[in-house]
Amino acid sequence: MCVTSPNDIIETLEFDGYKTEENEIRPEFKEIYKYIGEVPISDIEIASLTGKSIKEVDEKLFMLEVDNFIKKLFGGKYIRKDESTKNSR
Repeated sequence: MCVTSPNDIIETLEFDGYKTEENEIRPEFKEIYKYIGEVPISDIEIASLTGKSIKEVDEKLFMLEVDNFIKKLFGGKYIRKDESTKNSR
């Protein structure tokens, strides 16, 4: 198998531990997701707001990005994807 994206790995491993249903985020990811909106925010800011380690925040941000709920911007900040862009990977 040729890997062309992180989704290829996740699909191969059948990892779906962060989602409960299509377009529904599990509670442990919602705590991070709720701080992401239209205004860019960094992992350091989210860690400060949640009291979680940078490592834990980065892991959850990665999974949210892989599933197309958020977008990482230049400079390492994140924004929430709107409904019109979620299906374009």
